[in-house]
Amino acid sequence: MGNLRYNLQNGFVDMAQKGRVLQEFEHFKAIAPKRFLGKLFRKGIVGASNKINDLSGGAIQRAYEADADPNLIDENGVQHMSQKQISKAKTIALVCVIVLMPVILLLAPLFMPLIMFGILAMVAFYFLSRSPEYKNYNYQQMIAQPALQILDNQLFMTFQPSSLDLTDEQVSYDQALVEAHLVRPFGKRCETYIHSSCTYDWMNHANPDAFEFMGYHMYYTYTDSDGNSRTETYFDGTIYKFRMGYSIGGEINIMSTETKKGILGGEHEKNKFKKIKNKEVAVIDTENHEFAENFDTIATYDQEAYMFLTPVMIETLLELRKRFFFCICMKGDVMTVTIERIGYGSSQKDVFSSRKPTFAPDSAEDELNSMLSGYSNAIRSILEIHDKLLPGRVSSPLSPS
Repeated sequence: MGNLRYNLQNGFVDMAQKGRVLQEFEHFKAIAPKRFLGKLFRKGIVGASNKINDLSGGAIQRAYEADADPNLIDENGVQHMSQKQISKAKTIALVCVIVLMPVILLLAPLFMPLIMFGILAMVAFYFLSRSPEYKNYNYQQMIAQPALQILDNQLFMTFQPSSLDLTDEQVSYDQALVEAHLVRPFGKRCETYIHSSCTYDWMNHANPDAFEFMGYHMYYTYTDSDGNSRTETYFDGTIYKFRMGYSIGGEINIMSTETKKGILGGEHEKNKFKKIKNKEVAVIDTENHEFAENFDTIATYDQEAYMFLTPVMIETLLELRKRFFFCICMKGDVMTVTIERIGYGSSQKDVFSSRKPTFAPDSAEDELNSMLSGYSNAIRSILEIHDKLLPGRVSSPLSPS
């Protein structure tokens, strides 16, 4: 068992590191702009929720208190919110907003000039309240990255494109994804945006839990014949890379397909990712009709693909296909997986974002605990999909004898 799995399963965190990050978070809270509209809005929400609670005979309050976690009481005896309580509070807030919406819509026309003036005043106040120290504050370096390493010191937020391990390093990352059949091809210059990234001990080939994660957006913006701005998205989702624990001599690509209506109304399968233009490359037949309808598989060496696509693995891939479109590329000792639009479990594309918050948190400690919970859940999800796609990786039949 790797160190990261041990830390996650036993709830272990580096308390000294957490103390340092919390102290830095308190400093950030002091220099960041304060929420002003939020406080007024929350007062209305709290008042409405209290009224709903009274009408329910206190049932909402009792349900909320039932989700309290005794392990979240600090040394000062203060009870902090559990994840269930946070979720329940958000639900109550949404209900309150729905309840207040008719009143807001009724009064809005009467107070529209005042509302517009207030919004402009608040925007001006926000920009004027941003101190030079806040503007120059490196949130990723001072808080986001150190917070991630509270869980394990081999976790990093910086993704290294040079470690792609799929094509020649001189090829751009975008083009490499196309050549590895991981995304649809593009014929124009692409723009890219990284939502968030996380790497765990990636350069250590001996670590079976090593992974890379990235929320990635690849798109092209152009102006059509009518002068309107258009955006064509080639890929928007998540990318995972795993060490397989064994090496293969060629390359295996497993790509989701989608059913399209033909010209005469008949249905045919179309590859969701890259079109296979090389006529000499044949799609591998696994003799499983359902798998053939949902995936196209090509490989340098057919035998390597057959050894990976066991009956159990085919069932696993079909179960995953029910939830999202995805593509797998295996080359050398690396498996790269792309999932469109969403991520697997809690590993969503922006979960490791290091973007600096617009406002100061109400509680630095609560915010830090929430970050750690999000990181932990995301990493558990990454390791879960890793285990689904690489079961018994060390004793795999593809391992060198």
